Amino acid sequence: MKTIFGAKEYLEKENKKLKNRLEAIEGLCSPFNIECAQVDGKWGVGLKEDGAFMFIDPLDLVSSIYNHECQLYLDGGERIGLFVADCRKQEFCYDWLLTHNVLKKAGHRFYTYSEYQSKIALAINNLYQKIIEGADVVYEFIGEDPVGLCIKQLAIKWALPSAFARLSSEITIDKFIFDSGDDAEKYYIGLSDRVFQSYISDWDNDYDEIRNKLEDYVFSREAKVRLGFDMSDTIIEFQHHSVLKSVEESSGGYGFKYDELCLVSILTYDFGKAPMLKGYCEERSTIRTFYEGLLRVCLAYVKGFDGYVYDVKDLYAYNKAKSPVIEQWLSEEKHNYAAPVRRQTMVDRIWIIYPEYDVCVEEVIPHRIPFDVEDDTFEDVLDSNGNTIVIPGFSAWSKEISGIIVKSENGEVYDFDWEDYHRRGLELARQLRSKLPSNIDIWYKAPFEDKSATIPRPILIIKNPDAD
Repeated sequence: MKTIFGAKEYLEKENKKLKNRLEAIEGLCSPFNIECAQVDGKWGVGLKEDGAFMFIDPLDLVSSIYNHECQLYLDGGERIGLFVADCRKQEFCYDWLLTHNVLKKAGHRFYTYSEYQSKIALAINNLYQKIIEGADVVYEFIGEDPVGLCIKQLAIKWALPSAFARLSSEITIDKFIFDSGDDAEKYYIGLSDRVFQSYISDWDNDYDEIRNKLEDYVFSREAKVRLGFDMSDTIIEFQHHSVLKSVEESSGGYGFKYDELCLVSILTYDFGKAPMLKGYCEERSTIRTFYEGLLRVCLAYVKGFDGYVYDVKDLYAYNKAKSPVIEQWLSEEKHNYAAPVRRQTMVDRIWIIYPEYDVCVEEVIPHRIPFDVEDDTFEDVLDSNGNTIVIPGFSAWSKEISGIIVKSENGEVYDFDWEDYHRRGLELARQLRSKLPSNIDIWYKAPFEDKSATIPRPILIIKNPDAD
């Protein structure tokens, strides 16, 4: 958190200038004639212009609220060709350059922030109501789910652009979601309850480039990552923002306190039917979620053939995506990034800590070998000093749920403190990570019997890349 002080006289003077400019620009604005209407028996959202009603893709229309620049295509019905609106989000209004090459028509339209946003929200809500009533709509591939996503996104009021500094701490902190579920091509992405399904392919992506783009966030606190599938990208932008938390007034001025958050924007094309999603998220957990999700996609692609890998070259995508820079930053250890930094490392073995009845660790690469740990000793690997690795308490911890597993298999009811179990398990995993060489990656996964969602997805246990 940081605090910035502003003198009253200066702030009042600047606010007056701002209001005068706003009033002058709003005087140039036109009515925004967007609505949900029925034409030839089918419903859709469109713009009334020169006596005609022109349908617009509702997902693109909602996305135009958040995009600084975009193009919208308006279907003129029986008229030849399409109207194209080059939409720009200016400081105080939306600017549309509406053109039609065939009819040789062009003109600027300016719309106020408040009317633009409120009219779109009303039109989208009316369209959603028609869809759930079963009415015919003009959109072939847009149904209840994507339009419902639009409504949820529009409900996040603080995410809408505003001309004035927001003097409120009423901010929704979203949870960033990126989860492949160990699938090689399909993944779910979104913010809190605004989630959609998209796709990724190995041949459409350069994982070196994706890693480098994500590393930009460590160095400059902003990153733009593209995930491709069949020449259609899903674009994720991460931007560090100082978000106003509170305002304290004193005799000389105002003290503004800010939280450090990550503003996430998600825009998809073709395969992911969704509007642009936008929201504030906790910084490190967001980057960790994306980074771990990316590694799991790479790992799922390898495992997708037959579950067995016999050569480290089969981990090429995983090793390209793996980043010591990001892991250093996620570990919150201070590092001078102006100095030379280790940019890549090579992994040839992957372990998953996943307690079951008679095993507690599974080596999934290079061979699928589950094994138990007797007397807290990991026998087939040595630490960097050539010593056998011993983690006190590991064996006892792994066997604590043996009774739970039996009850689960017998259909009996059981109760267990999963939060405490995972707290201790993660600490033991970190101890193991600190002693293992860097060519082995460790993931921590909740047992099948745990339905608490304390550990909702596998977690990469991070080691300081400079520790070896």
